[in-house]
Amino acid sequence: MAMKTLALLGAALVAMAIPSPGLAQLNPADREAASKMVEGRLYLKIDAPCDHGREVPMVEVSPASVNLETKISELTPEDRPNLFWRFGPNDAAQGTVLRFGLDRIRVWSEGLPPKRDQFMIEFVKIKTLDDFKKAFDLTFSRVPLQDANPEWPAEVRQAIAARRLIEGMTPEQARAVIGAPTRVEASEEAGTPVETWYPRQENGVRKVFKNASLTTGFPKSLKFVGGKLAAVEK
Repeated sequence: MAMKTLALLGAALVAMAIPSPGLAQLNPADREAASKMVEGRLYLKIDAPCDHGREVPMVEVSPASVNLETKISELTPEDRPNLFWRFGPNDAAQGTVLRFGLDRIRVWSEGLPPKRDQFMIEFVKIKTLDDFKKAFDLTFSRVPLQDANPEWPAEVRQAIAARRLIEGMTPEQARAVIGAPTRVEASEEAGTPVETWYPRQENGVRKVFKNASLTTGFPKSLKFVGGKLAAVEK
């Protein structure tokens, strides 16, 4: 009986030591390669809200998409006041550190002055180094976004560098200035597709950040007609 119990215990320990197919972990060489990938200065492509009260990630990035909804929707009424939209597209970061887990990696980074605070993003569904690279490419650029897209018109790249919106921008280009809208409405005008974006108006309620504004200064709405920015409501 004792031998049988020991055998069952040994089998259980072996099973626990072997990751399940859905929870693969990067091997040491891949971890080292991933860590090298985040060295130096990086520029965000996405919004990176902070929750400094608990220091947990507020955004999830998989190899296929960016999710700004799940973590925020799970906030309790007590935690919600700690949410602050401190970082967004084209904000620079440095000192990035990776915390590896089973099929997910927490990406901790520090902003450059005047936004010298920390943010954390969680990469999910990461089973291979290629998965990590895809998530990295959705999240970061090694150069400012206007320089990462030399094919864009010069006036558009200049506007993005100055954090300005100009008519004729595509949704991707406008997102590089204001980040993700809080709401998008789709419609049609004379057979032409129309999108109306409603940008975020408040950054949050935290007042512990230096040089931080509680209002975004973004327009009330943006109207894209046929995939081009046609009107901006201040």
